[in-house]
This record gives sequence, C-alpha cells and structure tokens, in this order.
Amino acid sequence: MEIENQRERKRGEKRGRLKKYKVFKRKREREREREQKREGQREKREGETEER
Repeated sequence: MEIENQRERKRGEKRGRLKKYKVFKRKREREREREQKREGQREKREGETEER
C-alpha cells in the first residue's frame, strides 16, 4: 500500500511539472510569434521608406 501511494504521488508531481512546462512552452511560443510579427512590420516600414 505504501509503495502504491508513493507511485501515485510521483505521478502527480510529474503531471504537475508537465502541465507547468506546457504552459511555459505555450507562453514562449506566443512571445516568439509576437516578435516575428514586429520584425515583419518593421521590415515593411523600412521597405516603404526606401521606395519613397
């Protein structure tokens, strides 16, 4: 019984860690997308100023 409880606790901790990791990963992906959008807009603006 004691061993089963330890296994359950470990599994719970792992699941919690994975969940946090997924959330963190998603956050970083969103930040990266935002940065790419900003870079794209900046390049467009620079291109327009060069054409004038």
